[in-house]
Amino acid sequence: MLFASGLPLYFWEDAVEYATYVLNRSSCSANPKRMAPIEMLTGVVPNLADVVMFGSPCTAFRDPGKKTWRPRAQVGMIVGKNDETKGFKVYLPKDRMVITTQHIQNVETLNNQQNALLQTHLEREDPSLRLAPTTRNEAAKGNDQPIGVPTISVAPTNSKDKNVLSKSRSR
Repeated sequence: MLFASGLPLYFWEDAVEYATYVLNRSSCSANPKRMAPIEMLTGVVPNLADVVMFGSPCTAFRDPGKKTWRPRAQVGMIVGKNDETKGFKVYLPKDRMVITTQHIQNVETLNNQQNALLQTHLEREDPSLRLAPTTRNEAAKGNDQPIGVPTISVAPTNSKDKNVLSKSRSR
């Protein structure tokens, strides 16, 4: 993780801390129903929406309310989550310091190819997680529609040029 991000070696502690954060929120085949360790402990399903790639470049807004002549945003790299306060720890190479902020943009996340690769690894671990072949192909092609969301399609009927709305589950 640390070497892939290109961050200096003195961020090893942050890398280990963030890896622990992610692993505690990831499903585990050793636990019943593939529950995450933090879910086993607290009984609450973890929210993975705020998990981003370690060392991913971002734009961090410093003091967004201040009206100064300094630039309000700086390019930085995400080095973790802060436990005490809400927000991400962002390393600012220009200032050579780490700040905690909620105000970040342009964060790198997993693309469709990486998601398909992750799904393949999960299927090898647990065959019950196997998706239908057409679903996997659609995911690899970049179909961004969420799984299980109902869609409405118009299908012609045999009656005189009337269309009928039919609901179907996507994927």
